[in-house]
Amino acid sequence: MELSATDYTLAAQASLANAVTEAATLHAPQLEPEHVLLGLLSPDSGTVWSWFAAMMRDPSALRTVIATALSGAPQAETSLAETVHSYRTRRVLSEAADEARRLNSEQVDTPHLLMGLLNEGGAAAQILRQRGLDTRTLRYWLKNHPAADIQIAPPHATAAQAAPPIAQRPAPRPEVRDDVPLRRALPYLISWRAVAILLAIVIGGGYMTLREDLQDVGVYVFIIGGWIASVSAHEFGHALAADLGGDHSVRGNGYLSFNPLKYTHVMLSIVMPVIFLLMGGIGLPGGAVYINRAALRGPKWQSIVSAAGPFASLLVSVLLAIPFMLNLETKTVFWAALAGLIMLNIAGVLLNLLPIPPLDGFGIIAPWLTPGIRNYLYRFASIGILLVFVMLFWFEPANQALWDTVDSIVAALRISPDFARMGLSLLTFGR
Repeated sequence: MELSATDYTLAAQASLANAVTEAATLHAPQLEPEHVLLGLLSPDSGTVWSWFAAMMRDPSALRTVIATALSGAPQAETSLAETVHSYRTRRVLSEAADEARRLNSEQVDTPHLLMGLLNEGGAAAQILRQRGLDTRTLRYWLKNHPAADIQIAPPHATAAQAAPPIAQRPAPRPEVRDDVPLRRALPYLISWRAVAILLAIVIGGGYMTLREDLQDVGVYVFIIGGWIASVSAHEFGHALAADLGGDHSVRGNGYLSFNPLKYTHVMLSIVMPVIFLLMGGIGLPGGAVYINRAALRGPKWQSIVSAAGPFASLLVSVLLAIPFMLNLETKTVFWAALAGLIMLNIAGVLLNLLPIPPLDGFGIIAPWLTPGIRNYLYRFASIGILLVFVMLFWFEPANQALWDTVDSIVAALRISPDFARMGLSLLTFGR
């Protein structure tokens, strides 16, 4: 449900109005989260400005960093005639409303907007987190500085004028610094606990499929656990290519951790796709990493980063298919479930490679399009996935073409498409 102006405090309304002004000044076609952050970088934001002033000597210095992040953003030929929120901004506002409800607040205030920015995880959140500004430190500061006690700090506040800073977070280990080669940093960046949990879920699910009394539960655990692991590999591939291409912000954001929670919004990226799987659908793109494309070394690396995700998913499928290539499988529930998981991954790869924004296929070709064409097509990013699934469900030739291609690739991996389809059917309700 969309909120009205009265659902926001006066400070939040002023900050959003400032964000619209910033977007118009930059000739942006849509209001993005980075514009919202610019709108919060003003004494008008009240509590948030006090927090910024407490955490750094000159909060307005962030404007230069944000301007750099927006330097490669598309521009409209004319200024914004009305507020057009991008998909990412709508998510920020939704997250802010959720934060307000969780805190039993009747209105969305500027701290809720800032938490929404941090939860969204894009470039604005990266800029803040790289400076130790995150939701945990904000909540701690708010707890110790009730609104009535907050003094609004003027611009360029000195440390004496600003509210006292909270305890600083421990400095990151030197192995994760931007100047450390990836081969040395990666072992410290990967969350081995998350990897172990994923492996335990998949192996445990596989074991349950071998026991007749646990087969039904085992199929769900094995296929869904394997699919989440595959999504993590997909997003890890994007992040790995981005770091190699020059965007080291993926380190601080946890995108090289292989932890699925770092790539996801729990409801949109895990719960809804899993429900869709259980209803007999195709695996939806389940996660997201936000890349600072301005930091990449040219259009070639932008294409490589987009291609790295589908490549990682395809690699997972090939590795899982090795037993079939060696004729080690038998006609049991375990092997049917594994074949179904491979088919699910292959379908996901093909969908992701469609040249439709915001899918990876469009990301591969986007750097080579003219700015005018690229900016025009980006307007459809918020409905691109919806259009794909409408086409697949209601346009039979498209659906047939997709599954014919999936069957051909599955057969090339020495797996019977009918056997794989039977494995997928074990996952749906009402079987």
